[in-house]
Amino acid sequence: MFAISPTDIGWYNYFKNNPTHREVNFWTPTPWNIKRLKFGDKFLFLLKAPYRKICGYGDFLYYENLTIIEAWYKFGTRNGVESFSDFIKRFNKLFNKNKLDDYKIYENHTIGCIILSNIILFSEDKFKSPEQLNLTFPTQVVKIKYFDMDFPSNLFEV
Repeated sequence: MFAISPTDIGWYNYFKNNPTHREVNFWTPTPWNIKRLKFGDKFLFLLKAPYRKICGYGDFLYYENLTIIEAWYKFGTRNGVESFSDFIKRFNKLFNKNKLDDYKIYENHTIGCIILSNIILFSEDKFKSPEQLNLTFPTQVVKIKYFDMDFPSNLFEV
């Protein structure tokens, strides 16, 4: 099994420019309560429009819900941002886009934390559309899509 989830270009660019071998937080502005993925399953990153291409992947370690402040203290820049204020700015951008209006105090807001290791990010010339991998990823999917099949070996073909 593996999963694909959309991500923004900012998260990708941060880790492309600041590679890490430690675990990273692929965080979500609301809890997703991931239960289907198991330790070691692959988690693919699909850049949002206008790209709509897979830009890399990582190994799933675990999932947990944390407040924004807890996620910052636990992961810091491994949230894919340079500073806490950048984290809040990125959160606000995603939060407002999702049209959630109960946002009051960011320190108490719970986010989803998908913890990954061994992330691999491709150069732009290696990005692949889901269709190139014989996968279907409808534009209506805004969170995650699971695939009960082997990891696509053609992800590495040029």
